Amino acid sequence: MGRPGLLPICRWWRVRRSLRHLAQKDPAGITIAVDGHVLLHEFVAKYAHDVLVGDNLDVVASAVLERCRRYMAWGCAATLDFDGKKPLGKALTTEARAAQRLKHLAEAERLLGLGEEAEIDRSLLRSAVAVDEKLGMHVIDHLVTHGWTRYMSLHAGHHHAGLPAR
Repeated sequence: MGRPGLLPICRWWRVRRSLRHLAQKDPAGITIAVDGHVLLHEFVAKYAHDVLVGDNLDVVASAVLERCRRYMAWGCAATLDFDGKKPLGKALTTEARAAQRLKHLAEAERLLGLGEEAEIDRSLLRSAVAVDEKLGMHVIDHLVTHGWTRYMSLHAGHHHAGLPAR
């Protein structure tokens, strides 16, 4: 969502770096912070059909865990942050996106109701699927079950039995 027009202003300053190469330069590796919701959005869009049609949240959870393991293999100690707070300044954008998502979800459900013969556009599915608290907690449970506890922080409003409160 970001601030409109900010990226073009900062483009001259931005330098692309590979995490793998940065971590290899330092024998101790590097520590990175990753917005957990960015990963959720990436993988829920990639696996939208599985999430919407099959209610399969495990595919998203496994993809997030695999990404974390890749970071570790590169020498990056990744701290996932699932803070869950939406900035108040983005309320109108968030509401507009939610309304659009509901419209696309209704269309996807209509097409799914027609049977297996109905061809559903992938972009429709990606725009119909949402990142919600159920998905977030499912992914967190999956990560904790697979021992990823020391690399995660949670918003104070959410607590998982397998993680220390922050």
